[in-house]
Amino acid sequence: MTVEARWDLNLHRASSVTSRDVDRNQILYDRLADFYSDRALLPAERVALGRLGPILAETDMLDLGVGGGRTGYTFAPLVNRYVGLDYSPRMIERARQTIGDDSNVELIVGDARDLSAVRGSFGFVLFSLNGIDAAAPSERPRILAEIHRVLRPDGCLLLSSHSLNALPLTAERSRPARWRNSTIYRSYAMVDDLRLRLRISRINREIDLVDARRRGWTLVRGRGHPGVVECYVDPEFQVRQLSEAGFETLMTIGADGRQVEIPYDGPDPWLDYLCEPRS
Repeated sequence: MTVEARWDLNLHRASSVTSRDVDRNQILYDRLADFYSDRALLPAERVALGRLGPILAETDMLDLGVGGGRTGYTFAPLVNRYVGLDYSPRMIERARQTIGDDSNVELIVGDARDLSAVRGSFGFVLFSLNGIDAAAPSERPRILAEIHRVLRPDGCLLLSSHSLNALPLTAERSRPARWRNSTIYRSYAMVDDLRLRLRISRINREIDLVDARRRGWTLVRGRGHPGVVECYVDPEFQVRQLSEAGFETLMTIGADGRQVEIPYDGPDPWLDYLCEPRS
């Protein structure tokens, strides 16, 4: 049985979260657009930047799930042509403010499940910050097929996805050192941490880890943003799914930027998969 068939067969058994919940993600991200102001690249994205460095000026890039323009802020000035796509109109507005309107930049409201609105082909496709995890599990193969269609034979894909090995979720949260001596801040942090622990406990109760590990994936509601549903995938399962979509995984990159070997059971919250079309 193919990976795609297993997605469809088991979707209704994933958890109390449904594909209808996933469809609401688009509306929720519209509401969250103004919170996306960061411009820093993540470690795996810096790895890709270094790998592409010598040919960036000649590269046409497609940035899927562009969000507020975090990755485009760095990549758009460096590449020959930059196309950013997001299904949230408010995110595209935010990205336009961040990236600007240079002649080589095109920002599109669109859906990774159907890239027919995107012109041409690309030497680099980026789907960062676990963007694919906001899609329904049964639609992931369709997204990968669309990416494969627009990616040039000598191009590469960097795909980020939550790792099933990060479950059950923890309620750890870093706090800025400069506020540690503030009584008011400590009181706020105590209440905030309690709320987080209660929320994480509720999320973990919804997850059947035994079934998720057998299946290779599960849906999780509200870890990053309350209400947003995301898919967590076993790394070995993800590599197989990429292979079935026509990709060879060149490198699997941990959250800290180091290369890891599959099978991998480290607790990274997400992994990045650097791929190329299989010839």
